[in-house]
Amino acid sequence: MKDSLKTVAYAEGKGFLSPIDEIIEDLRNGRMVILVDAEDRENEGDLVIPAQMATPDAINFMAKHGRGLICLSLTPVRAAQLRLEFMARQNEARNRTAFTVSIEAREGIATGISAQLSCTSTHTVDNTDVAAVHVGRKLIERAGGWSIDVAGFLGAQRHLEKDYQDDIWSVMAFIKPYFYGFPWDKYVRTRFGWGWGLSYAEQIPLMELRDQASHGRGTWKLLGYSDPSLDFQVARDTFVGVGVSHRSGGFGKSQLFGNVNGGSNYIYFSIETSL
Repeated sequence: MKDSLKTVAYAEGKGFLSPIDEIIEDLRNGRMVILVDAEDRENEGDLVIPAQMATPDAINFMAKHGRGLICLSLTPVRAAQLRLEFMARQNEARNRTAFTVSIEAREGIATGISAQLSCTSTHTVDNTDVAAVHVGRKLIERAGGWSIDVAGFLGAQRHLEKDYQDDIWSVMAFIKPYFYGFPWDKYVRTRFGWGWGLSYAEQIPLMELRDQASHGRGTWKLLGYSDPSLDFQVARDTFVGVGVSHRSGGFGKSQLFGNVNGGSNYIYFSIETSL
């Protein structure tokens, strides 16, 4: 078993069954557990990991060592939103397990058979979002005589977790240089900005817990914050644009697109104006 999946330890005298609070803590930190049925039901064990933290390594471990169906737990409300019907209209299974039709990701898959593709199918069901407000002011105009303005911002961001966990707040403070003066500015004034600062979340988003767990690391409420953006002037002091809200992976190496080491990325659309 790879380090990222951890190992199951047995302490002499404590037995094989862990207390529920320890199991919840392990799941919260992206560790796989074995969940057992009652002896008078199926009397079997299932390999379980939170879907938000299911890495290709975890899926491969399940397929190789569990050798059963890889299933995703959904609430009836979420299954209805995804229009998932029951696998059998007349459920005659002994325990009436509520299986739906099989699922796969809408994008980025072919057969859905490999660990990577199965992992993709699992993750894309989790469709979280954010909404934010930033308040700032220009600190430096035409820095060094160049076409660069520097602004400072304070912001609040709401993480909309879509019932996968409670919605949470994060706050950020960052400095953002804006570059302008492009050859086409006489047609439409364009700015490219890149903000750098800090972000503090009241609770660690599951996306970040999952990505850190896949590397065998913990994560933090306080992370670096990055905010690249491209916007266009539509009125005297009003810009519209697109950007990426990025909580950086533990001040370490991270990628804006792809696997982020413990961070999270959201592409956003924005409107900025002066009051």
